[in-house]
Amino acid sequence: MNILDWFKTLLVPEQASVHASGHPATGPLPELEGSAELAGLDFQAAIRAHHAWKERLDALLQERSREQMDPVAICRDDLCELGQWIHGGGRRAFGHLEVFEDLRRHHADFHLVAAEVVHAARSGREDHARKLMESEYQLESEQVQSRLAELFVSHHH
Repeated sequence: MNILDWFKTLLVPEQASVHASGHPATGPLPELEGSAELAGLDFQAAIRAHHAWKERLDALLQERSREQMDPVAICRDDLCELGQWIHGGGRRAFGHLEVFEDLRRHHADFHLVAAEVVHAARSGREDHARKLMESEYQLESEQVQSRLAELFVSHHH
């Protein structure tokens, strides 16, 4: 599968690999042919980073992680590579587009929810953290991935 076709599957839910829960597959991402770089960001790497966050948070909730996660740092949307791009080169290249503003908003919300998951888990509210993972976290993660795909597909030459 080439990179453009894969991004298109993120746009159309019926074409995406879907779990019984109705959410797109969150398993290993396929190795794809082609470049996913656009305006200084590797879009495929950004999506892989979102998958890695889910794995990190799942490990925390299953008490398999010794990683020290700081909710105060996690809630900041400008520290990760995607956030730096959104607030820098991405804003310069695409800031005038509605899809970019949607990406910025969902990315910020993603970080807030991820921080809330960590805070809940660290304060002994694992049930609340799991519910967040299955609802708000899943939704925001999917929205970020979908907006990245939409931006990539609409501007890929």
